[in-house]
Amino acid sequence: QRARTTLLHFIAVKSSSLEGCTHGESEGALRGISTAAYSHGASCARYPHPVGCLGRPPAGAVPVRPDTGAVTLHSPKGHPIFLLFFPRVDPTPDVCSNDLHVFNLAQKNWYQPPVTGTLPAPRSGHSATLVDDVLVVFGGWDQPNAIFNDVHILDITLMECGKVLLAGDAPTPRSWHASVALPGKRQVLIHGGLDDDIVALGSAHILDLDEKRWYDVTKAFEFAPRAGHTVVYCEAEDSLLFWGGGDNDAYFSDMHAVPLATITALCVH
Repeated sequence: QRARTTLLHFIAVKSSSLEGCTHGESEGALRGISTAAYSHGASCARYPHPVGCLGRPPAGAVPVRPDTGAVTLHSPKGHPIFLLFFPRVDPTPDVCSNDLHVFNLAQKNWYQPPVTGTLPAPRSGHSATLVDDVLVVFGGWDQPNAIFNDVHILDITLMECGKVLLAGDAPTPRSWHASVALPGKRQVLIHGGLDDDIVALGSAHILDLDEKRWYDVTKAFEFAPRAGHTVVYCEAEDSLLFWGGGDNDAYFSDMHAVPLATITALCVH
């Protein structure tokens, strides 16, 4: 029942910036998700000082960005922290950045941590999925210049980032896809999104971090192609729940449950 409640609560505040969040079982995660609503660029633009959420304006330079990739982390003391890769806001259209910002709920402040290694190229519409102590950044676009299907991993303990070379059947380049970490394994599911022609995709792939390999699991999915949708893991059903999104013709309000065992059974090579 808690898993279902978490899903509905997440839908209420869902934005494309939260596709990569680790949704879950703790009350702290629920509080993190509700507070993250203003972390999305569009909300920041309207409410740069969300006093109602925090009791006072946050310290530090508050980033104002649309279409972010965000993930909720948890410090050893249990305080949620938001880690965000931001595109750059207008006035220059179609220009993205690869800024990295952190918001610490315990200290109520924004800051930009020093990061070594190679950050992803500037982009938006990407996913940022937390698996253990690494953040997996996949895809996105910098229209009209590029659309990506590369993978970068940020070690959130060492703050080291690098591009990962992978074997297997990689997803085609895409943006505005859904992503989720799979339970019990170091795996990330990528589903749907938009291709370079702004056409909705229905394909799905699993990235196995231990094997450094992609698996094509599209056969497990029978619903319509879409982008901008949400996926969460429901422990009570041992299934992935997909909701909403749209394509060039319509917005969707349907929900689909896909058993996890059906998906992972396709991870063979």
